[in-house]
Amino acid sequence: MKYTTYLFLVLFTLSVTCTAAHGSRLADAVKSGNIKRVNQLIKQGADVNEKYELDHRRLHSPRTPLELAAESGNTDIARLLLKNGAKVNQTHDVQNDSGIIISTYVSSPSLFIAAIKGHLEMCRLLISYGASVDPTRNGKPDPYSLKKPLLEAAKSGNTDIASLLLKNGAKVNRIMIVDYRSTYVSSPSLSTAARHGHLEMCKLLISYGANINPTKSGKPDLYSYEKTLWVAAEGGHLEVCKFLIEKGANVNVERTIEGNWVQPVEKMSLLFYLKKASLSPEVINLLIENGAIEHRADI
Repeated sequence: MKYTTYLFLVLFTLSVTCTAAHGSRLADAVKSGNIKRVNQLIKQGADVNEKYELDHRRLHSPRTPLELAAESGNTDIARLLLKNGAKVNQTHDVQNDSGIIISTYVSSPSLFIAAIKGHLEMCRLLISYGASVDPTRNGKPDPYSLKKPLLEAAKSGNTDIASLLLKNGAKVNRIMIVDYRSTYVSSPSLSTAARHGHLEMCKLLISYGANINPTKSGKPDLYSYEKTLWVAAEGGHLEVCKFLIEKGANVNVERTIEGNWVQPVEKMSLLFYLKKASLSPEVINLLIENGAIEHRADI
């Protein structure tokens, strides 16, 4: 009996070690782009969904072979992994104290990585296999998630990837309902594109209904940091500012500036802020030409 137990443990340990070794080699093969080796290891039983540390310092979170392929943009290896059961989406269940699932989060880390790296064909491939273009919570867009492929495309100004995501259902606006009373609507993607001066991206997002002026229950949201005209003006992006104003951006947009125990919280208009900070005379003139008012008040 003891011998049998010992033999079982030895065989089990060898099996686990062998599988781990296959997995580690699979990650290396994917990173090196060796598709023949990837195929061989899969046939030998390597787990295509296992996550592996990229280095001993753990500078990055563990990644699956598909995520590594998405990072490199190797669609041939990605397709091979997908055909052999690689999961394009990641699902995470949240349970209450009684063990009942109360929330289910779904996202596609591979698509997110591909969008960051600007790999259009990889994004197209992953979407064709059902990648979630928006992180979701209980089947609806998760407004609190920052790992949105569209947001990354907006940041880099990649209109090809953004267009692909939008055509496949990516949400251009974020809607948050707080305490069942207040509804906040904004477009983080548009404000990101405006902040980085990506005019063509702004045009694309607005054509899909991006909210130019953030609102709270239908009124201007004073505390939002996603005011598109504000961030564009702050960056001195004159052409973006012209376009946003043409599309209805509020030239008298206001924002609060946090104070301290000496300095009260300030509410100021965009024109006042730009003059105070000595930013972009061209944008200042544009705002004045379009009827902007210089205003500041303590709250």
